[in-house]
Amino acid sequence: VLKFNEKGILEAGKDADLLLIEKKSFEIRDVIAGGRLMIENGKLCIREKFLEESNRKIELRGAKYKEGN
Repeated sequence: VLKFNEKGILEAGKDADLLLIEKKSFEIRDVIAGGRLMIENGKLCIREKFLEESNRKIELRGAKYKEGN
C-alpha cells in the first residue's frame, strides 16, 4: 500500500535501521539508523548539534527488566 520498496530488507542498496538487543535482558546493545552508528555496546555514540546549546536535562526512568518478573 505505501510502496516503501527500499524498506524492510537487509540487502545492499536498501534502507534499514537496525536495533540489536540482549536476548535475556532486552537491553539495547547497538543501533544503526540513517546509516549512522547511534549506540554501540549500550553507549551513545553521537550527540546531536541542537543539544550542544540546550539547557534541557534528559532523564530515563523505570525499573530495569529482571528475568522472572
